[in-house]
Amino acid sequence: MSWMAYAGAYLLRSNLSIVLPEMVDSLHLSKTRAGLIGSAFFWAYAVGQLINGNIGDKVKSRIFIFLGLSLAAVMNLLMGFSSTLSLMIILWGLNGFFLSSLWGPIIKTLSFWFSREQKTRTAVIISTSMMGGYLFTWGIIGQIISVFNWRWGFWLPSLIIFIYA
Repeated sequence: MSWMAYAGAYLLRSNLSIVLPEMVDSLHLSKTRAGLIGSAFFWAYAVGQLINGNIGDKVKSRIFIFLGLSLAAVMNLLMGFSSTLSLMIILWGLNGFFLSSLWGPIIKTLSFWFSREQKTRTAVIISTSMMGGYLFTWGIIGQIISVFNWRWGFWLPSLIIFIYA
């Protein structure tokens, strides 16, 4: 479950890089201005790591992970409906903030579930969730937007994560 949750997080974060060229063309954005969307994500993610790491130590991991995934899915859903750069910057920044709430509670949970002898193997396995998430995203989002449009690059990940969460 933890592996799938973190792989799903990559579905909600790496989709922008695949969708961005179509967004730029469709909305007539400059590449420089469109880059602000990704920058907002990383700044909010960095700040969120500090804030959410502390909160995640104090609350139930299962609830915090559920909220982080669900709220990030909402931000992705709204991104698919958005057409203004300023709103996209805000939504994608919030997406980064919410996704920053996952790693700490997942690691906390795994540390309770597994013995000291199993922790190295567990750490290796959970670390592959990042690549799994990237591969799934790269494999499916490009195909989806080639058939439909760039907005589906946000809507489909939202749907998948809502079902999973």
